[in-house]
Amino acid sequence: MKGLVYIDGQILPAEEAKISVLDLSIMRGYGVFDFLRTYQKLPFRLWDHLKRFEASAKEIEIPLPLSMNEVVDVIEQLLEKAPYPEANIKIFLTGGQSTDQYLPEDRPTFFALVYPVRIFPKEMYEKGVGLVTEIYERPFPACKSIHYLPAIVAIRCAQRKGAHDVLFLSHNKTLLETGTANFFGIKGSTVVTTGEGIIFGITRQVILELLEEQGISVEVRTIGYDELQTFDGAFITSSSKEVVPVVQVDDISFPLHPLTITLMKCFSAYTKSIESPFQKVL
Repeated sequence: MKGLVYIDGQILPAEEAKISVLDLSIMRGYGVFDFLRTYQKLPFRLWDHLKRFEASAKEIEIPLPLSMNEVVDVIEQLLEKAPYPEANIKIFLTGGQSTDQYLPEDRPTFFALVYPVRIFPKEMYEKGVGLVTEIYERPFPACKSIHYLPAIVAIRCAQRKGAHDVLFLSHNKTLLETGTANFFGIKGSTVVTTGEGIIFGITRQVILELLEEQGISVEVRTIGYDELQTFDGAFITSSSKEVVPVVQVDDISFPLHPLTITLMKCFSAYTKSIESPFQKVL
């Protein structure tokens, strides 16, 4: 794939960058990451992503070998060298190499990757997508870990059924999140979304802010599976896909709601108004 990687103080083509086979990210799936993208070649909500990255590392007890200001410097260097109109950015922190191949030894591995933004099909936004449900609760739900096994298996299964993604449910059959995005429902003039057992997406937060600006009622609460039948519409949000209409969950169908279309336009306008996020923390 096209891409540039920062690792061990160097910037290399992605295909040349390497980490040890003894790294705990490979041996045990122990690590965290964050993902963001640029608009007008500027990283979107950079400091929100960095705060989440830092919190994820703290939750699973991986010490950060760089300060947040140093991480910002790395991202700046990568973007200066990246020859892409817009870029995706991933930052990783792993448990590092381990003598016993099990427990970390406080030698974490940090690396960062930039690569071209993926353009999703227009049909996804114009016609909406379908989801299928599956019961699964992520351990450490607020931590953006590299452990994606359940999501990968579930999404592949969902796609074989003709769906776009999987909508995870708690063991009590309450709505959580999809394999790659946050989920929102629309009931009358109110937007509902869950506030626990999920990763707190940055695009989700922007949408909540835009809804508040628009004076639209929002309920952040537990949502039972049966409540899906009362929805007038639904959508998902993520850094890569932005705002995507949902028109079906299992055998429950929704129209493509006008509010979803409005939010898609509002989010697009918001991304065009951002200023440089490269201010450092003193």
